[in-house]
Amino acid sequence: MNRAVEDLAPSMRAEASLANLTISGVEHARRESSVRVLIICGMLMVGCIVLGTAVTAVNFRSRALARTDGELRDTTLLLARHFDQQLDDFSALQGTLSSQSAFPDIGNTADLNRRLSTLDLHRLLQATVGRNDHVGSLSVFDSTGTLVNSSIEFPVPDISIKSRSYFRDLRDDPWRHSSMGEPIPARIDGDWVTPLAQKIAGRDGTFLGVLRSGLKPGYFEFFLESLALSDGAVITVLHRNGTIIARYPHDEAAIGEVFSDRPLLRKALLDGTVGSGQTVDANNGQELIGAARALRDFPIVIVATRPVIAALAEWRKQTQLLAAAAATSSLLIAAIFLLIVRVISKRYAALSSRLAEKKRKLAVDKDRLDTAINNLNQGLMLFDGNNDLVLFNSRAIEMYGLSTDVIRPGISLHQVVAHRKQTGSFHGDVDEFCAKLISELGQSSPHIVRTLDGRSMLIVNKPITAGGWVALHDDITERTRSERKISHLAHYDALTDLPNRMLFHARLEEALLAVGNGTVCALLYIDIDEFKHINDSLGHPVGDQFLKIVAGRLRGVAGSRDFVARLGGDEFAVVRTGPAGTESLVCLVQQVLEAIRAPYTCLGHRLSSNASIGIAIAQEHGANLDDLLKKADLAMYAAKADGRGTYRFFEAVMEARLMARRALESDLEQAVVTRRFSESGFEVQYQPIIRFIDRSIVGCEALLRWHHPVRGMIPPADFIPVAEEMRFIDELGDWVLAEACAEAANWPDHVRIAVNVSPIQFKNPGFALKVASTLARANLGIGRLELEITEAVLIEDDDKTRATLHQLRGIGVRIALDDFGTGYSSLSYLRRFPFDKIKIDRSFIKDIDTSGARAIVQAVVTIASAIAMTTTAEGVETEQQFATLQALNCDHMQGHLVSTALPAIELRRLFFARETEAFVA
Repeated sequence: MNRAVEDLAPSMRAEASLANLTISGVEHARRESSVRVLIICGMLMVGCIVLGTAVTAVNFRSRALARTDGELRDTTLLLARHFDQQLDDFSALQGTLSSQSAFPDIGNTADLNRRLSTLDLHRLLQATVGRNDHVGSLSVFDSTGTLVNSSIEFPVPDISIKSRSYFRDLRDDPWRHSSMGEPIPARIDGDWVTPLAQKIAGRDGTFLGVLRSGLKPGYFEFFLESLALSDGAVITVLHRNGTIIARYPHDEAAIGEVFSDRPLLRKALLDGTVGSGQTVDANNGQELIGAARALRDFPIVIVATRPVIAALAEWRKQTQLLAAAAATSSLLIAAIFLLIVRVISKRYAALSSRLAEKKRKLAVDKDRLDTAINNLNQGLMLFDGNNDLVLFNSRAIEMYGLSTDVIRPGISLHQVVAHRKQTGSFHGDVDEFCAKLISELGQSSPHIVRTLDGRSMLIVNKPITAGGWVALHDDITERTRSERKISHLAHYDALTDLPNRMLFHARLEEALLAVGNGTVCALLYIDIDEFKHINDSLGHPVGDQFLKIVAGRLRGVAGSRDFVARLGGDEFAVVRTGPAGTESLVCLVQQVLEAIRAPYTCLGHRLSSNASIGIAIAQEHGANLDDLLKKADLAMYAAKADGRGTYRFFEAVMEARLMARRALESDLEQAVVTRRFSESGFEVQYQPIIRFIDRSIVGCEALLRWHHPVRGMIPPADFIPVAEEMRFIDELGDWVLAEACAEAANWPDHVRIAVNVSPIQFKNPGFALKVASTLARANLGIGRLELEITEAVLIEDDDKTRATLHQLRGIGVRIALDDFGTGYSSLSYLRRFPFDKIKIDRSFIKDIDTSGARAIVQAVVTIASAIAMTTTAEGVETEQQFATLQALNCDHMQGHLVSTALPAIELRRLFFARETEAFVA
């Protein structure tokens, strides 16, 4: 819109010039008096130069002070970061000495006094301090504060620090591991030192004592000497209570003085990290400019100061140069104005002859201007220097519904606005609006007004050089609605109309800033259980309707203190801000669970659902947004791991589990990527399958074991689900199948090999071809391979599953249904899919002596026999179970009663022993 004003500016100036030419004769008569005005202007300009020079000098002075302030602030920032790092490293060294690795097997205070009051530890402390002259003694104190050992002398004197604040902090706060005290004269060598203490804890976490070192002023001043400081600059290192720790240039008498009332120190402590400004030296009354910055992790403040007189030395030289330049400029201006007066007089005559020609040309320009402005999409009004209307276009009349009988050239701005108010396109005070518009003309900033009928008008008022100003009016109603809609879509979820992740992050940041003074912020991370099954089985329209209902229920549960958002997929979040206490929070969680558990009707489908909720509380579990989200997410996964449909508050052990899980994932990924399963500790073991009639071995089940080289034996229940989630189960399963088939080729011909197949493997469209290829490479008869699948493979009951099963049966591979009787067990599976064997789950075998379990096993055996399937009982451990299953006509069994899973070499020995027994018999 500003571009349109600029394009029309030449034509508008022409219109204004045409109006001015109507009074050109009068102006020509006044030009002689303008010479006198020009002389006065020259004098004013000289005065402005003098005033400008003075203002510039003042500005230069302010900049000099600001530059010095910035340098001091940068210096304190550099020093704060340096000493934060140095003290972190030094504290880490102390932490190493005070850890169980430095003092092994210390269980109590008596044990600490006995083990640490030795000459060897004295020498170790001396070696740790070394030749560092800036570090004081390194001493060990027990839980009563009594000195046990020291790097300075041995045996040690009777010294106690139980009254020291840093000792009490470490003793009374179980979560605090290090502390720094105020500077004190060392009791052993008399030097000023700043104590830095580290907690010594027992095996069970009990407080046993502290390891304390002392930092001398030279520790800080050694680095300060390396800085290139400005003239007169002084850097002071203070404790938060105002005690001077070190100073550069060094002043021995200042070390240990307390200046807690210094303004810079108070400002740094009040602001939390940094303060700056001007102050007065209390000793000599000298004005100083300074900056102070607090260390991040230690109670230390760095203060840098410089005298104002030194900071302004360069400014004085600049001021002298400015004064000389101003004097020279004033003389030049006076000479130039005299020349201008002479030139103007000569040009008066030539100007008169050009006025007539210019008036003719401007008349032509006015015709062009009328055509241009009446074809604009914006409304246009041109006002002269007296705020009277000069011209306007038809669009301006149409936009506001004005009357051409009223709106005509020559009327005032006040009359135009008053007519708009009469016609209903303006509301407000006419006088106030006109006064404000005229006062703000120089700003030429666009502003938006709204009419009574709801339209939005963008108005730009821009002055023109010929005098007066032009107003462009643009109807942006539709554009505003579109922008508002785009803004809503950018911050709200399109499906549920809940705030999206972007707006959620912004609101949570605001909530975290408000934490304190009895107010807490809690985050509920909600994941809908089994939503993927709803989406996959019933379709996305049902899933979308389901999510809309969930969002509506969460809105209904949330109170005025709660903020609900959809983070994506089936994940929602509720932010509760309010008074401290978990009762109301637990009540909110229960309400959320009850709302989600209530039945749903989605596009004719009756559904039920549940949710897993993780809860993290600001400050207690995390201080920033990322920490809080991470902890809530961990708690949510812990709720899922505990059976879903519940909630969990974040606990530190959850993070430990995550680290262990990531380590397991990394090792698993390394084994899969390198294809070095055996070198990584993976091994296939085999559990014999026995025939009830003669207790002969008819087959073996291949079972994967992981002997981790570092963590030892890892149960399959721990790493198999991880492999499935990471989609590594295909590679791992292929390796197990190849190993098992290669081993089975060495067994007696009547012994089959049974291999478990993951549902993820089974979804591979080339799985049957892969099995056939593996059998060919191993030179194993196809009829000797038996694949065991679980009901998870059959739940979806799709064409691909049936096709793969028939392909496997077509090439001669046997199929067994594993863990029958658990999960979704449906007898219809036995009719729809071609199984050769049913494996009865060990949970029924364990309770086989009860009537219920016995009846279920009898029913499975009967059904299998009727449809020509064999049965295998898993987990047989006693002779009583064996006899009962044999009486029920079960075909095969496996379990610890006969044998556990054996390595390949031990299984071969078992085959050899059985063959020997048969030969002897």
